[in-house]
Amino acid sequence: MKTLQKKTLQKLFIIALAVSMLLVGCATSPTGHSPCEYQIVEGHLPKLNEKIAELARDGWEIVTVTPTEKQPGGFQFVVVTLKRNK
Repeated sequence: MKTLQKKTLQKLFIIALAVSMLLVGCATSPTGHSPCEYQIVEGHLPKLNEKIAELARDGWEIVTVTPTEKQPGGFQFVVVTLKRNK
């Protein structure tokens, strides 16, 4: 009987520790992060390259690039997510 109580107490301690670590981690504010703004640009690759170059001059950085299947005529449609610091 005492072994069962000891194991139950150990499990409760581990659960309480995990929950407290989660709560502390969620309650702390991130440090060293500045707010960002995001923009999504989409289009065909030849024309999209010009648009991305223009946005890069304004301080935008590429976060993700999601290509789709090639369109008839060999054009590639792409969705690009960009970000920059506010």
